[in-house]
Amino acid sequence: MGSEDKCPLLENTDFEMIRKIENAFLQASVRDFGAELQSVINKKNHDEYIWQGQKSIWPRHSPILFPIVGELKNGFFWYEKQKYFLNRHGFARDMRFEMVDFSANKVIHQLMSTEKTRSIFPFDFCL
Repeated sequence: MGSEDKCPLLENTDFEMIRKIENAFLQASVRDFGAELQSVINKKNHDEYIWQGQKSIWPRHSPILFPIVGELKNGFFWYEKQKYFLNRHGFARDMRFEMVDFSANKVIHQLMSTEKTRSIFPFDFCL
């Protein structure tokens, strides 16, 4: 789609890119950090379907929970005689996803395993 600087569907909020997409019925916003859906609005009645949050209550909207949902007993697991620690709900929600495709009605983000992720989750993955 050309330069991101010239794309009218992009919004830079606190140095975080939010990508806006839409079709005839809905308008959606997706943040690159965590590939988190920020907003889904019904274009006919203007209803918002995603929690818009209050930082004092819960600042997120719809985080991607990977590789776990919830917590591990004692915060760790064993694999091949090595102990690995994972935070509640994993790490994907706290990582920048790569934007691999973007148009007026589609955004595709990707997160792949790295040396850093394998140090706390010893498996290859691609989200």
